[in-house]
Amino acid sequence: MNKKIMKKYLTIILITFLSFSTFSQNSETAKKYLDDILKKVESYENISIDFKYSLINEEENISQSYKGNVFLKKEKYLVNLLGITNLFDGEKLYTINSEDEEITISNASDEDDNINNPSKMLSFYKEGFTYIWDKKLPINGRQIQYIKLIPIDSNSDDKH
Repeated sequence: MNKKIMKKYLTIILITFLSFSTFSQNSETAKKYLDDILKKVESYENISIDFKYSLINEEENISQSYKGNVFLKKEKYLVNLLGITNLFDGEKLYTINSEDEEITISNASDEDDNINNPSKMLSFYKEGFTYIWDKKLPINGRQIQYIKLIPIDSNSDDKH
């Protein structure tokens, strides 16, 4: 094989290898960062989180955003979103709809607990996602590090 062609192939192989190596390091760095944050948050007695929920459906031309908040104390929580308050005391879930003047009380079940429990929302990334160490941007005078979470299941509706 010609030296020039051989050099070209070696360069392509080296670039490919370095790309995979960098992706792997970035992925490990992102996971460690998320794990460190989760460990710190779990050490708190309680926590309050303000969030924005967005629904975007390009096919139906729908784009809506709603603000909410959640207060957590271990497995107990209070969530306010879309005018509905959900209060979980560790045994029962109280769903309060002020507009309809209605309160629904239900027993906790393990199945529902895993799906809707906001105390799990900070650890959801542990299963079913790959991580990418993304850009760092200044927001309100602070440097914010972004991490992209990509569902391993390409048919998943989750996008974070």
